[in-house]
Amino acid sequence: MKKLFFYCLVPLLLSACVNSPKIADKPESGGEPDGFYLVSGLEQLERSYVRSAEVFGSYKRIIYAPLSLSDLEIDDSRLDHSESWTLKDGDVENAQLHYSEQLTRVYQQDRNFQLVSDASEGTLLVKMALVKYRPNSPRDSFGDRSSGTQFFSEGAGRLYMKTLISDALSGELLAVMEDDRELGSTWQEDNRVNNVRRFKQGLNTWIVRIDKGLAKLK
Repeated sequence: MKKLFFYCLVPLLLSACVNSPKIADKPESGGEPDGFYLVSGLEQLERSYVRSAEVFGSYKRIIYAPLSLSDLEIDDSRLDHSESWTLKDGDVENAQLHYSEQLTRVYQQDRNFQLVSDASEGTLLVKMALVKYRPNSPRDSFGDRSSGTQFFSEGAGRLYMKTLISDALSGELLAVMEDDRELGSTWQEDNRVNNVRRFKQGLNTWIVRIDKGLAKLK
């Protein structure tokens, strides 16, 4: 019985260790953000930094600023030389709309923070920016594809984001999170409908991981 209990306990302890983020002993220096501490193992995010380990305990509410695409780089390294993917007028508005929809969808369920629209004491401000997109196929639009041409791809491409988390009242930067992910992993026709769905799924995953990651820092 003791052996059985031990064997059952070990996986639980290992799981707890894997799921617990680890904050570096010394702050980063000379890089960005300077003076912040690197956090390892935070909700599968590629890189996370915090000002300190003690700052998040008093936060219970959260505001999300509109999604930013102002510095978005289109990386065409997966495309042939004759192919292109062009950011069009209205893309920013559509992306921000999809982001807002996913925020509503995520926070319709019980989460670690209360989603609010006005800053008050104990409120975090999240600013997510899309910084690079590496498409798998030329854009499904006139000018980027020949008429009648079909493409099939394993996902819509790779998307990169950087998120700044601040105190909503003071504006003090508290954390930085960076990640990149493939938008889908199954082979499908690369068209606007499928790619919008893949984009929404990627945003949804990031929103959930940010909420959970911040809660683990409390």
